[in-house]
Formats: sequence, structure tokens, C-alpha cells
Amino acid sequence: VAVALTLGNRLFGSSSLLWPSIVAVLAVGTALLGLGRGLLAGRGSFVAAATVIGGENLVRLAAAAVVAVVWATPEGFAVAMATGSLAVAAHPVLASDLRRRGSPRPAVGLVGASAVGSVLSQSVLHGGPVVLAALGGTPATVTILFSTLALFRAPHLIAVGLTLRSTGPMSRL
Repeated sequence: VAVALTLGNRLFGSSSLLWPSIVAVLAVGTALLGLGRGLLAGRGSFVAAATVIGGENLVRLAAAAVVAVVWATPEGFAVAMATGSLAVAAHPVLASDLRRRGSPRPAVGLVGASAVGSVLSQSVLHGGPVVLAALGGTPATVTILFSTLALFRAPHLIAVGLTLRSTGPMSRL
């Protein structure tokens, strides 16, 4: 968020506060999604975890379809991308877990480690295009790098799905 605030004009071609806001929403949303998937997988609710993952993408797809008709701008599509984390709040099982009080153990260490892991993974996946844009890369080269990294993101997403199965046994250690 600090980088988006500082280098917003260079990174996004605009000094609007919309861009740092979207970066903040994506960061918080990604952390919530990771935490939600972990909670559900830890309970052995793999169907619910898959529903959250699918719901995240369906929400983004629906928002992008609306944006394509109503507000077809980079800003509109960025807002659509940020809506995916709403899937966590909309899932009834997960919403009840998040509202439940009186956890037997404080989860600060788990949440902190999850947040750091999320930031690191997102930095690896999306940091290159940001650095390239900040260094003055042309829009075409930034797009090529982003597209290439997106292609290699598919195995990462499969690995994330596989980790859902190991979360429960690992959390019981």
C-alpha cells in the first residue's frame, strides 16, 4: 500500500487514491481468503473450502461482466478483481466460524505467519510487473511479464488446493 501511495502515478498512470485503496482491499481480502480456507480445511470441510475458492472466482467473474458493460476501464476491472474476497463473508459456515468467540488458543502466531506467507507469495507472483513498471518499463513489457507470470500461476493454484488436504493433519501436530 505504501508503494502504491508513493509510486501511484508511475505504477498506475494516476495519482488517484483508488489504486492504493484497491491494493489495500486486495491485501486484506487475500489474507481473509487464506485464513478462511485454512479454517475450513482444518475442520475437514473441504467442500466448503472449495465453495469459497469457487465463489471467490465467480464473484470476480460476475463483477467483471458487469464492469465490461457498465464501466469498462482499468479502474472498473481493478474494482471487480477486489470483490472476490466477498466470497469469504458470504459463506455461511465460514461466517459463523469467524463470528464464534472463545477460541481455545490465541491464533496471533498463526494469523501473523499466514499474513507473512500471503504477502510473500503475492510479492513473488505480482512483484515483477510492479518493479518493471516502477523502473519505467513500457506497458507492453509489463503486460508480457504479468501474462507470463499468470501462466505460471496455475501450478501455484493447484498447490494451494493440495495444501487444503494437508492443513487438517498438520494443524493437529
